[in-house]
Amino acid sequence: MCWITSRSRKQLSRRPKALRQQQFEYVHLFGAVCPATGETEAIITPFVNKDIMHQHLELIAKRTKPGRHAVVVMVTEL
Repeated sequence: MCWITSRSRKQLSRRPKALRQQQFEYVHLFGAVCPATGETEAIITPFVNKDIMHQHLELIAKRTKPGRHAVVVMVTEL
């Protein structure tokens, strides 16, 4: 409960200050899907760097059957 003891009506009509969260957290999705079989592979990470991309490419390589090829399409912003 907040008690206002001021004599001024102007102070009574002001809204109280409220704290707001100013930072944001992001999550990045590296995903792959085989159009023929529907098999998927994905990594969800809070940051992006070359090591994460390398892990993603290794996962794709492990899931790609011998004699087949994989195509990587990258979308950086929507």
